[in-house]
Amino acid sequence: MFRLPVLRCVYISLVFFLSSLMIQPQVFVEAHASAQERDSLYIIYDSSNSMWGELADGSRKYEAGRSALANFLASRIPGRDLAFRAYGHNRRGDCRDSALEVPFTSWKGASGAINEFAASIKPRGKTPINYSLREALKDFGNRKGDILLISDGIESCGADPCALMRDWKNRGINLKVHVVGFGLKDYESQALACIASVSGGSYFDADSAGELVEALTEIRQVAASPAPPAVAPATGPVPPKVAPQQAPPEPRYALRVVAVDDRGRSFIAAGKLYKDNAEIGNAYTHRRMALDGPGRYRVEIGAVLGDRSIYKPAGVDFEVKDGGET
Repeated sequence: MFRLPVLRCVYISLVFFLSSLMIQPQVFVEAHASAQERDSLYIIYDSSNSMWGELADGSRKYEAGRSALANFLASRIPGRDLAFRAYGHNRRGDCRDSALEVPFTSWKGASGAINEFAASIKPRGKTPINYSLREALKDFGNRKGDILLISDGIESCGADPCALMRDWKNRGINLKVHVVGFGLKDYESQALACIASVSGGSYFDADSAGELVEALTEIRQVAASPAPPAVAPATGPVPPKVAPQQAPPEPRYALRVVAVDDRGRSFIAAGKLYKDNAEIGNAYTHRRMALDGPGRYRVEIGAVLGDRSIYKPAGVDFEVKDGGET
């Protein structure tokens, strides 16, 4: 995730037990966010054979992905150029079927080429995520930036992308990998979330075409966070300047739910979110959800079973305030 040098109101960490499950909902407020300078966004796009499948709303994965990608590209992120790699779109059974289809160029120049290419994709191959990430690192060269992985499945070529992220971290490679997983089973979500978590990126899960658009919108907010201004080295006495008075930025309120079992292992959880005793939406792990400002809230969540039902949801009440620690 990106760093938050200015953070208001801020944080709640609540723990309660559900059978052997320990759930930790976290609420935080962002007043202003700055990120380390990042110049490029590199998209890795799943075009494997499983993209012919359907999401929970009945939409075809490849159609939902193509539409959500076009929506994401429609609005330029200032200061970013763009590249696009696809995998699984050329050959069946080939763990090196991954190609840089649109090299780094301006957002405007790349977006049209990406949309045109995405419209022509016919999913057919495997899911070589690890190989694609390694190739992406080569493509970056000396650039700074982030990777956005959009996938409907996990690594299928016997490699471990999460271990690769640990290796990058140990080698001081500062590339965040943001991941959007869609139409996934629980264990698949866990595997993709690990890539994002270890690299310092964000993970979002989607089960419908609409949720896929929402997930990419969240990624946009992360990627668009402004870089801090460069500070020139001092060369001599500098007369003091009086900074103009500015109103503090308006806070944004969000909820993130982290669920771990009694061994400290994270798992998928879901449920409902309430404000002032009225249901205001669903609550999920691995996803940031907007809150409607300060107030009294309740979250009820439980483990997600294989049939997508919620196992014994338990609830906790909390209050979000405008300043200080909740």
